[in-house]
Amino acid sequence: MNLVRLMKVKFSVQLGRGASIYDLIQTAVLLEKRGFDTAWFADHLVTLDRNGKCLDPWPIMAALATHTSHLSLGSMVTDPFRRHPAVLAQTSATNDWISSGRMKLGIGAGEAMNTVPFNIPWDHRIRRLEETIRVLRLLWTGQTVDFEGEFFKLDKAFIQALPHNRSSVPIYVAANSPNSRKIAGAMGDGWIAELLSPEEYRKDLEEVTSAAKAVGRNPDELDVTYHVLSAISENSSAAKSAAHQMVKEMFTYWPKQLERYGYRISDRCDWNRLLVEENSIGEVRKLSHDVPDEVAEIVTISGSIDECTERIAQYVKVGVRHFAFSFGSTRDESMKLMGGKIIPYFNELFKAD
Repeated sequence: MNLVRLMKVKFSVQLGRGASIYDLIQTAVLLEKRGFDTAWFADHLVTLDRNGKCLDPWPIMAALATHTSHLSLGSMVTDPFRRHPAVLAQTSATNDWISSGRMKLGIGAGEAMNTVPFNIPWDHRIRRLEETIRVLRLLWTGQTVDFEGEFFKLDKAFIQALPHNRSSVPIYVAANSPNSRKIAGAMGDGWIAELLSPEEYRKDLEEVTSAAKAVGRNPDELDVTYHVLSAISENSSAAKSAAHQMVKEMFTYWPKQLERYGYRISDRCDWNRLLVEENSIGEVRKLSHDVPDEVAEIVTISGSIDECTERIAQYVKVGVRHFAFSFGSTRDESMKLMGGKIIPYFNELFKAD
């Protein structure tokens, strides 16, 4: 392939809940051996499957930290509503201490399903996100803080759990709107985006870069991350089918993003209003049939090793430096092929460069 000069490319996986904590520990150890950078976990109160299991990821990450030595662990993503920033600062710093500095804090604007049924205030999402990040960084100094914002007030406040040998747990802002991308560029250590073609990713990255430059930051220091629904297999068609279905379901939660590619579907499953009911997952799967395979293909990385390698290169060319894969039902085979073939390939390119 004719690639531009490469910076180091990182590869990570978003893990599900696992059959047991022992299953997750074994998976984390395997990820570390295969050269993955981070194990990410969703942070929800509920999942769409009414009969499923949704566990708190923070103690899970703490447990995995005690069985690994250099694999990073992160939330993808939490929100600024369910935990006061002081509690979130303490929890994430505690995990950073347990892991000897391997914690990452992914945070976004949240979803209705995790707040509305519990009467947790869910308003002014972008402004609350921005203020939460400000408070986190203030508290992580360990100094006594007086702060009066729009949502939070601190009076001679301090916490006694601080990041491990660094000033901050790295904050990754999940940003998929112009306003949140400004926050990512101005305040984040990383930016997480999803459901983007390489061309659309390039456009959105320009907004993040501009926001960073506007406050005097070096945008090259941002960990530019693409959360991608993926499947890798020796059976290319099976991999594509699996990945496409995941992507199509994701688009039902986010119909506005689908409109960027010229398609419209009902917004009845939009995550801005979607609540978990007995047949929510069935409704999502039914509506996903209205999303064409063509648009699923342009935002995913799926297929054979060669197809996925070429696709990763396309995203690298537009600025992605960190890939966070969700493999779904193909997890084991995808992780094996990624760790055995694709990660070594890009590591060699980086060394050669």
